[in-house]
Amino acid sequence: MKKKIEFQGKSKQLSKIERDELTVKLVDAAMKKTFDLIAKDEAKLVTSVCDEFIGPYQKQLSELPEEWTYKVNSTVSIEPKTYGYRDRIYAKPSKEYLDISVTTIPRLNPKNKRHQPFLNHLEKINEKKAKAEEKKAQLAAKTKSALYSANTTRQLFEKWPEAYVEYISAFPPVEKTLPPMIPVADLNRELGL
Repeated sequence: MKKKIEFQGKSKQLSKIERDELTVKLVDAAMKKTFDLIAKDEAKLVTSVCDEFIGPYQKQLSELPEEWTYKVNSTVSIEPKTYGYRDRIYAKPSKEYLDISVTTIPRLNPKNKRHQPFLNHLEKINEKKAKAEEKKAQLAAKTKSALYSANTTRQLFEKWPEAYVEYISAFPPVEKTLPPMIPVADLNRELGL
């Protein structure tokens, strides 16, 4: 059973900023699960590529001299500096980072058959991401349209009570209190009136 929603306080004009912020809040909340799944899928892809190409060398990487390695975010870059030859190897990303960019994957070549499964996975991720972004944009347009159809908090409450509840949580009503009035008679005496 749904909880009955009650209007709170006095009706006030909805500002453009409030409507836009509420649109972002509602759409982000609705799309969070989808984008989290995509991020986890990206992290799995990065890990599987690193396991495939770097996995056999993990022990050797850990035994390299300290001056050959440096860390940037979740990637360990190895640059042996011998005879002017520089090679870069990326170690396995940390499990703490889910926001690993797919661009940090060692270069994958479409002509290399060993790379093809990873490239196919990357293409599927990019398709999912594009569909999710498109859905997010459509949802934002619909939400913004619905929010802009109400000019006041009272109208928002009447037209879309669920959004009104979110509005109240994002922008709680602030009671304006005036400072106490100084007795006018005393003030007149001080001013010589």
